[in-house]
Amino acid sequence: LFYILRVRTILEQCLVGDRVNEAIDWIECWLAWKFTAYQKEFLDACNSNNRVAGIWCRQSGKSTTCGQYSVYKALTNYDYKILITAPTQRQSSELFSKIRDIVENNAMIKKYVKRMTDSIVVFHNDSVIRCLPCGPNGNTIRGYTANLIIVEEASLIKDSIVNTVIMPMIASTGGQMIKIGTPFGKNHFYRSCVEDEIYSVVHVDWTKAVRDGRITQAFIDEQDNELSQTEFNTEYGALFINNNSAFF
Repeated sequence: LFYILRVRTILEQCLVGDRVNEAIDWIECWLAWKFTAYQKEFLDACNSNNRVAGIWCRQSGKSTTCGQYSVYKALTNYDYKILITAPTQRQSSELFSKIRDIVENNAMIKKYVKRMTDSIVVFHNDSVIRCLPCGPNGNTIRGYTANLIIVEEASLIKDSIVNTVIMPMIASTGGQMIKIGTPFGKNHFYRSCVEDEIYSVVHVDWTKAVRDGRITQAFIDEQDNELSQTEFNTEYGALFINNNSAFF
């Protein structure tokens, strides 16, 4: 079964330059999913870089994409440890519910599950996906070791938690760090998106979400009328804004 889940077919290969993006190929094949253009851009970044930052507007599908990528990495690697963390229990539970849906709605993958609870899924190849809130000080996730960490709503997590709790988890594994969220303030997420050259950055604003059918233009027009310009540019333009409303 592991071999079957690992193999690619030529018809399902997604060529990016002169290399195959196995993440896109695998997910489209085994999860029967068709990605938007910007989701493919994000997965291409994940396929090619150990540090990825995704600045995505609201309701553009970032949690679903991260959940699919997690299942792909867990099932195509032995003893692979994945931690997905978010600021609150509600946020981490919402993301894990997407992972549960992916697993439970696929008969072949479901058979490969050894154990699943409300926050963890363990596969027969000993790979693990764990979703936990980091809370206000990071104590709920302290001490884990991971091959992949996905920081959801990264802009709302304190620098101190990222620097002293989250980053050490991949010190011994040379693991991958993915930060994703909507802009808020000038913390570690801002630096990863704007200043740190080691991060591959994928920016998704409302125009891309409308173009690819994730959000309707009517909804965007409604939000543009309801929100202040700063709120709209932050939540749907996915732009970093300082106190004087200047854009970064």
